[in-house]
Amino acid sequence: MPAQRQRAHVWRRLADVFRMSGIQEAPASAREPVGLPRTAQEATLLRLNLGCNRNPKPGFINVDIQPFPGVDLVADLEKSWPWSDGVFDEIVCADLPEHLRQWYEEPDPVCLERAQACAAADQYKEAFESLVTALRKPKRRYGVIHFMEEAYRVLKPLGRLDCTIPSTEGRGWAQDPTHVSYWNENSVLYFLDSEHRKIYPALIHCVWKRISVETRKPDRLGVIWFRMVLQKE
Repeated sequence: MPAQRQRAHVWRRLADVFRMSGIQEAPASAREPVGLPRTAQEATLLRLNLGCNRNPKPGFINVDIQPFPGVDLVADLEKSWPWSDGVFDEIVCADLPEHLRQWYEEPDPVCLERAQACAAADQYKEAFESLVTALRKPKRRYGVIHFMEEAYRVLKPLGRLDCTIPSTEGRGWAQDPTHVSYWNENSVLYFLDSEHRKIYPALIHCVWKRISVETRKPDRLGVIWFRMVLQKE
């Protein structure tokens, strides 16, 4: 096999591996309203119960990363959420956000999209170079910001987010070995208060209205939860 054809074959194989790996996310315009009722008559209010685990709620679309009984949709909420903008009236969750990583890096989606386009056009060298660039220059995603931004995006105007999360004021946030992000009442300030939000203008775009933010008393194990109820403006 001539060297040029051999290189093209290698680049094609590499591009196929990356294309099939599932690490590229669909652009926002291509998202489908996954898990929604087929007609408006099927639901008066559209409500999400995120991280439902084994506790699905009637009247909600129950979502978890594991296919437990009662789960309507399996989804990884560290990725782009699989719903269109402005779909839901309410989102509830309990003991979920602390299981989403504080920050993580992913291959640059723009470079991955370019690699896919090049591979489709049989431009295998360019596809490979774009893949390498995607890996060498990853994009950092902050899990707390991602959660708040995606919740804001999929809610309708005046939609509500109601979350109960272990607070760093108690023992619970560090107790569970699967907790990978850290929250307390002050975490919410960056999404409510303009003075805090402007610290990260390139990252935080959502503007929430406070309905209530309260920290509960510790339980017998010293675990303290805080609950935030916010409204999309």
